[in-house]
Amino acid sequence: MELVLLVLAVAMAWADVFVLWQAGFWLSFVAVAVLVAYSQRWQRVDMQPAGLADKAKQQLIALFKIQLWMSVALLPISLWLFGKVSLWGFVINLFAIGLFDSIIVPINLLASVLFVMNPTNALSAALWSLLFWILDQLHTLLQLLQQTFQQSGWLYSEMSLPVMGLLLLMALPWMLPKSMLSRALSAVPLLAITTMVYASEDLTKDSVHITVLNPKNFNYAANLIQHKQQAWLLLSSYEKQYKTVNEDLALRQQTQLSQDLYDKLKQQNVDQLTGVIVQTVTTSLEPVVASLNQSLPISYYWQAGLSAHKLSIKKALAGSSLQAQSCQATKYWPEYSEARPLSAEAELDQLSLRVLTGWEQVKDSRVWDCAIQIASSQAIYLSEQGETEKLFDASERRGKARIEGIDRDVQVLNPQNKAVIYSSTKPQLAQLWQLMCDSQQLLKSNNFQSPNTDKWGYWLTPSQSVVQKSMVDNFSPKQWRIIGESQASATLPLKESYLYWQQP
Repeated sequence: MELVLLVLAVAMAWADVFVLWQAGFWLSFVAVAVLVAYSQRWQRVDMQPAGLADKAKQQLIALFKIQLWMSVALLPISLWLFGKVSLWGFVINLFAIGLFDSIIVPINLLASVLFVMNPTNALSAALWSLLFWILDQLHTLLQLLQQTFQQSGWLYSEMSLPVMGLLLLMALPWMLPKSMLSRALSAVPLLAITTMVYASEDLTKDSVHITVLNPKNFNYAANLIQHKQQAWLLLSSYEKQYKTVNEDLALRQQTQLSQDLYDKLKQQNVDQLTGVIVQTVTTSLEPVVASLNQSLPISYYWQAGLSAHKLSIKKALAGSSLQAQSCQATKYWPEYSEARPLSAEAELDQLSLRVLTGWEQVKDSRVWDCAIQIASSQAIYLSEQGETEKLFDASERRGKARIEGIDRDVQVLNPQNKAVIYSSTKPQLAQLWQLMCDSQQLLKSNNFQSPNTDKWGYWLTPSQSVVQKSMVDNFSPKQWRIIGESQASATLPLKESYLYWQQP
């Protein structure tokens, strides 16, 4: 039977290779393989029980065992495909399988036989009506459970392909007959998984991680910045503006986006957010931030173009202690002040954020979007679509700073490792930014560095945003990278960028 399943899987993949990218293909074949293995190797053929109670007890035990094995076998594949698994699924499946096995399927078979014997028989129609009523009640019950336990009872994890392969190797001795492989061999892949997880956490525990979250709705971009216990969520909206807005549709999209972001944050082990930054001028993300704040405590909320949307934001955050702040140039985190000077030794190790653009004092919403600079002396990693790449190594200047002492403006506010996330679609913002950076007097009055000091940094741009060639020429970043699923990612070194941005 196993050979038949293998041949069938190969034949389907040969006929249409894209089935390998379908979740149903993997889940179906693994589930059937588990059922076959259970029926052939694990299900013991005992003597038939004498009493009805003993027979029912044996059936319940068999159902529990097969459901347990099914859940364990599908766990790594489900985590790999979806990033989460419902812990309530085991209990619900026990109930649903019993309902289908003992009630729904027999009623459907009986109604079908009666209909074949006499198509005008009213009894078959009555049985199907009863069947539809039962299914409708089951659907209503499942919807109620989903709404009640929507954000509880879930196991979140990012499952990489190597780890999933090791888990399958660990389960292989238990699926094969005992005479073929010793079950003690499962300890080898288990030890490898433990070593990989420990080594990964130990290597990057002090580093800064930038994770591209890739929401399902391509009208939005989301990036997560993590360092130790700090986590910042950067959001951007690229929705088209319509004369009339379908409020019900907008509400459903916001709810779906909130749940999608919540799931992705939980996959990254985020239980609370230091802050949320909305980098583009929009009113569609206020309910999303308010919804996230109910599940994940948020300390800071920076909004581009806050002055134009104060009333709607205040309404969205009603009943919450979260206060929106304007995301505009010269804003920093952690906050600096003359009354609270920073220690260079303490601050060089931590993450710092700086808003580079966003001028609400200019009465033009096209220059209100904010670009964010991420700075740290620690190593910076970029993760996207399951792949992680190191952008910077840890700064070697940190030890020297602690011994000799450093000027605060240069070393604390401008650590060596920098990455800029630019997500605007407005060319006017880039033009004003370049004009302001060219004015040396304005730079000095605001304690800014010349943009040339950032040329060794990485610039990250969501694929939905718009970047002009003049920005690449003026700021000369080390690399300009397009991130996000809407377009294939690209790395643009300085020399190649001239040719790239000149393309029509």
